[in-house]
Amino acid sequence: MLVLADAVAADLLVSGPLTLVDADGRREVPALIVKDGRIAYAGPVAPEDAGLERLDAPGAFVMPGLVDAHVHLSLAPGGAFVDRTPEEIRARRAHHLRAYVASGVAAVLDAGILPEDAAQIEELVTEGPAPVVRMLGPLVSPPGGYVHEVLPVFPATPDATALAAQVDAFARFDPIGIKVTMEDGMLTNIWPLHDPTVLEAVNALDQPVFVHAMEPREYRYALDHLDVHAFVHPLEHPKRDVVERLAGIPVVTTLSAFDHLLTTAEPERLDDPLIRLVAPADEIEAATDRETIRASYRFVARTLMPHMFPPARAVARAAMSQKAFVASKVRSFQKAVVALHESGVELVLGSDSGNWPVLLTELHGPTTIREVELLLEAGLPFDDVLAMSTVRGARLLGLEEDFGMLADGR
Repeated sequence: MLVLADAVAADLLVSGPLTLVDADGRREVPALIVKDGRIAYAGPVAPEDAGLERLDAPGAFVMPGLVDAHVHLSLAPGGAFVDRTPEEIRARRAHHLRAYVASGVAAVLDAGILPEDAAQIEELVTEGPAPVVRMLGPLVSPPGGYVHEVLPVFPATPDATALAAQVDAFARFDPIGIKVTMEDGMLTNIWPLHDPTVLEAVNALDQPVFVHAMEPREYRYALDHLDVHAFVHPLEHPKRDVVERLAGIPVVTTLSAFDHLLTTAEPERLDDPLIRLVAPADEIEAATDRETIRASYRFVARTLMPHMFPPARAVARAAMSQKAFVASKVRSFQKAVVALHESGVELVLGSDSGNWPVLLTELHGPTTIREVELLLEAGLPFDDVLAMSTVRGARLLGLEEDFGMLADGR
């Protein structure tokens, strides 16, 4: 696989033969000419191009850069267990942006970020190397609910007045939409959903609404009260009445949100050459440190099962960390995305990289590649997964004129 990132500054002649692969199919060309980070020409080499800087890559496959429609650039894997200075935080975020480029990711959608962090990410993207970054904001969360209870740095949205202030604070980042959380609990029902009056105020904003939901009840509540533009997680248990309402509404895949937890039982995953190349060494080390792993699971159990009697919570925590439990959860979501796909729902690749800083292995960059693998392992056709990973994501992010396909000028 040949990866041409925007780190290529000079005009470049890539000589083949090359196989171009995108959502329109496969085709062979003798060569490519890349100018200003875009394909200027695909075909035989003209005499006037012979003097260009040359990269010989016979037999290489060339595909569009991946588009990851669900990441969290301000959140570092295992960051909850590390004290970093502001300078170290900035450097780590720059590292993560480079990791996306090195992993062949051309564009990402940050699905939950605070204004002060968004400003820093914008600076880092300008400095490069980095993928193109689009953002959702603000993140609209009910008082006492998700996401405010899990990440208290994100303010709750109790009413329309608070919503208006949060929207104004985020407007300078030109978000492609706002994100509304619709989550009553990941293991038990512990969190309230939004008051309908807040959702009415969201609809009145006339902005695309991206919804966090994973269960039929949450999907139904969102569809009943919001003009949903997209769901940022798949429905784990697809019900016919819900699926029938998803026509024209993209659903982001995020299979990695559970799959990454298998790394504890399968630490050899961390020996992957790409991970060793692009992931920070201390993130890899933390992912195999037994005490950090125990601290992570304790924190997760305490947050997701706050009312459970401690001995019972310890039993549940032990079960939650077992490979069989996690693997069954991954299989359940894989079956769900296949069912959604077969029902005609438009799936878009997203990894949820970064996710929650008490989690250790949603590594920025490689997790996007893992998401592609999980979709293929689920049994989805290659051509469809390629479309989910490129052109569909580009369309969702409003980048379809520049990304997602291989063509002159793109």
